[in-house]
Amino acid sequence: IKTMKKLILILMVLFTTVVSAQKQYTIYATQSADWDGSEWVYNDLKSNSMVLTIQGKAVLINDKAHSSYFCHTSNGESSYKAYDEKNRKCLINFIVENQYSVLTVMYNDFLIRYFYQ
Repeated sequence: IKTMKKLILILMVLFTTVVSAQKQYTIYATQSADWDGSEWVYNDLKSNSMVLTIQGKAVLINDKAHSSYFCHTSNGESSYKAYDEKNRKCLINFIVENQYSVLTVMYNDFLIRYFYQ
């Protein structure tokens, strides 16, 4: 019985730690862009309702693709080298500009911006 109580206590502590370590935000719009060789060509902004979850080094988005990004190396103050759910290299940037919070996921010739609050 003592072992069972210890196990339950450990599980409760782990659960509390995991739940408190994650942050969730609401994504209200997205925008994609293509690299034309000299600049990014942005498509129209699209309204969305998705959830952005940041859990340790993982960035998760509940979109159709179940996008997930594992940040492995800091690339500046708010920029990270990462791998996506298909193990492709990308760059993750968290930007706050003009009172907008934006998560940008950048590949070599394509990017997507998630506007969240």
